[in-house]
Amino acid sequence: MLTKDLEESFQMSTSAIDLFPRANQLFLHGYKFKTHRRDPGNCISSMSSLVPWSLITNISINHSDAISVVALQSILRMAYNVHKLIIFDDRGVLLRALLYSNDNLELRVNQQVKSLDIYDVTWTLQNVERFCILLSNRFPNLKTLSFHILDSYDQWKWRPSRIIDGKNKSTKRIVNLIYLLVDNFKQLVSLDIYFSDENFSDTACFPHLIRRQLYQYPPSRPHRLQCSSNRIQLWL
Repeated sequence: MLTKDLEESFQMSTSAIDLFPRANQLFLHGYKFKTHRRDPGNCISSMSSLVPWSLITNISINHSDAISVVALQSILRMAYNVHKLIIFDDRGVLLRALLYSNDNLELRVNQQVKSLDIYDVTWTLQNVERFCILLSNRFPNLKTLSFHILDSYDQWKWRPSRIIDGKNKSTKRIVNLIYLLVDNFKQLVSLDIYFSDENFSDTACFPHLIRRQLYQYPPSRPHRLQCSSNRIQLWL
């Protein structure tokens, strides 16, 4: 409907900034972009003129079928003032593409992101440290970071309470992860880690052991800790 004919008929501007002067958030949910193989840019051409890209500071993506990887990369280039990024990825493809990208422009855009909230179905206690190292390289200026650690991926289950010395091994991994995040994200002020599992009795997080470990060997920066069986919050 927003065409040149409309603009001429009603003597009104169809500029995105004029139409949505107070818009600062872009939500993508439940809509699958179809991309032409020869022209990936076509996937966002229909919405590009309707979004005031310079005003967008927050982007939220709910489910990985809401957008393609190519479209996400294009959007992040256009929304050059984005400070907060929320990604719910039930296939583990969106964030992975950003972490392994070698695009210099995209890396510069990522550096301005200050807040990141992630749910990626592939993040488990077995591989989360590797992902967080990549994350620190791609988003070095984060002030707030929130993510989920799942108990399984591709049918494999992590059940520390059922193996010999499982609690101590699980605690060591979690504490080492906290050390890594505190050391690598120099500007971090808030860390929120959720543990998603089918059975709460099989959680990988044992608060009393984590508190004891961090008390005996505190992180490199002063902190305040709140810890339960399914969530760790750290303020720096």
